[in-house]
Parts: sequence; C-alpha cells; structure tokens
Amino acid sequence: MISSLKLKYAVSDFVAKRRKISNAQKLMFLPLAYFNRNF
Repeated sequence: MISSLKLKYAVSDFVAKRRKISNAQKLMFLPLAYFNRNF
C-alpha cells in the first residue's frame, strides 16, 4: 500500500518535471520562431 503510494508520488513528480522542462523549451522556442518569422 505505502509502496504504491510512493510510486504514484514519484511518477507524478517525474511527470511534473517533464512538463516543466517541455514548457521551458516551448518558452525558449517561441521567441526564436517569432524572430525567424519576422526577419
């Protein structure tokens, strides 16, 4: 029971980290795409 709870927490933490990383990559990519489109 406790181990499954720990596993669930670890997975949700991992997913949150992945989401943060992908969001950061999108935020870095958007200005580049905007810049490339304008010039």
